[in-house]
Amino acid sequence: MTCTIYILTPGEFNIVTLGSFIGAYVVCVLVHELAHLVSFLLMRFPVVAAEICGILLLFSHRKIKVKINFSRIMLGGWILPVVKKNIVSLKQYKHYKRGFSFALIMGPVVSCVLMVFSLLINIKLKNDDIWY
Repeated sequence: MTCTIYILTPGEFNIVTLGSFIGAYVVCVLVHELAHLVSFLLMRFPVVAAEICGILLLFSHRKIKVKINFSRIMLGGWILPVVKKNIVSLKQYKHYKRGFSFALIMGPVVSCVLMVFSLLINIKLKNDDIWY
């Protein structure tokens, strides 16, 4: 028994396919970086700046300055939290490490959840009779 999986046949690639790919990429990066940003803020790490798909957010004293650079839309994103320098005890270090690690791991975790959710929706739309 052979199973062949076709991702795209030669006739299916067109401008709509490319636009869909770019849109899906931007949504995935947006969700991934927002998961990092929200996690850092929930762990009470101040964030100095964040760039998500060409949108630069600069945080300072309860203000957010926004700069948009469309040429950087496909470069993904990054978050710049303030790194604490005056850790004097092992307890402070462990607390800091736990919060920072949590914020770092939440991007990939939320991305994987989004992937599984998207896969389930895709299966549901293609095979409507498998959901009871």
